[in-house]
Amino acid sequence: MLLIFLSHHTASAFVTVQNEAGSSYADFNGALRLNTAYYRSRAPYVSNKNNFTNMTVLRFLSSGSWKDYIDYDINTYGVWGGGFEYGTGSISNAAFTHSTYRNHWLNEYFYQNSVYGGYGIDRMFIRFTGERANFSLGRMAVNYAMARIFAVNDFFAPFSASSINTVYKPGVDAARLSLQTGNLSTIEVLGVIGNNAEADPASASPQLNESALLLYARTLLGPFDLSLVGGRLAGKWTAGGSFSTDIGPVTLYSEGHTGFLDKNNASRNADTQQAIDSVYVQITMGSQVSFNWRNAVLIGEYAFLSNGTTPFRYTNLGAARRYPDEVPLLGSHYGAVSFTMELHPLLYLNTLGLMNLGDKSGYASVSLAFSIGDNAEWLAGIITPFGKKNNLTTGNAVIVRSEMGTAPFTGFTELRYYF
Repeated sequence: MLLIFLSHHTASAFVTVQNEAGSSYADFNGALRLNTAYYRSRAPYVSNKNNFTNMTVLRFLSSGSWKDYIDYDINTYGVWGGGFEYGTGSISNAAFTHSTYRNHWLNEYFYQNSVYGGYGIDRMFIRFTGERANFSLGRMAVNYAMARIFAVNDFFAPFSASSINTVYKPGVDAARLSLQTGNLSTIEVLGVIGNNAEADPASASPQLNESALLLYARTLLGPFDLSLVGGRLAGKWTAGGSFSTDIGPVTLYSEGHTGFLDKNNASRNADTQQAIDSVYVQITMGSQVSFNWRNAVLIGEYAFLSNGTTPFRYTNLGAARRYPDEVPLLGSHYGAVSFTMELHPLLYLNTLGLMNLGDKSGYASVSLAFSIGDNAEWLAGIITPFGKKNNLTTGNAVIVRSEMGTAPFTGFTELRYYF
């Protein structure tokens, strides 16, 4: 996540329905997002340097419970906007996510004459709860990562490293069984339906060999929060884990996994199989320090991706060399530092620097979040890339010199209202 926003608002339901005993209820609420962004291109081969986007996102949400045994969650959305194509990038809405594990049945998109939009269901699941176990079925958010920025263990519809809107994590189509094995331990089995969206996103259909089946275990052992995860994902097998521990105001954490290419996956293009490393490792290490002074938080992270590459190979391999639903980082070594603080009880400062340590390109960002009443906030900020810019040869071929050096300068403002 390029920017880490601290949201201070919890939308209270504008309608609540419950029985006389209060054991069953249903809440209904919503959220409105109005965004405008300005882009200044840094690419020497782009003639139109200045561009704008605008976006409106309206969500209706509902959650409820029946006698503490059954509960549900629904998150629907409608989005429309216009302007430059970067409107579906850093300033995007999570609902635009195209995931191998997010079948197209519940979403519809359109783009015509610089106007884009869509509508659908971001999350919709039901959960059955027993004394020591619960079972969930439907479209739900799944995240096994502990890292704050380089979340390499977020296997399902992860946020892009350049995303500034991370309020609602996209759901994937899954079934999850969780068992409490002790007061501080759980074991979970997760199955996620995959599809052949890589081949044809518009008519993707469920595919068993693109689906996932994972076993996840988590426990608190003394001062350590430990987890293990392993199983099958689309196109690969994986095994990994994470840990975190607190030492006073300092939280230390790490996560990672290794992946093994499934060469028997017939749905994968042969060229893509050759481009992807058959075995790879991804690791993130970080720390978070919390201060009493102005509720300040300092985060530092380092990420290593053994299947990263160098600038002269970015164009040839690029996204094709990655497995489905991986955060699209092209290099091998990354570092990031984030600092947030309270300037006023109603005003927060957010800063972040992110760098590809191999080609020395990255982003620097500064933003403000201002609370407007109990259910609204206004945000404004800038995102400044740095690093070597891409060039053109005499034959007009692009020479890629860095991963992020030619990204546009971005300024944005956003209003969020929760009801």
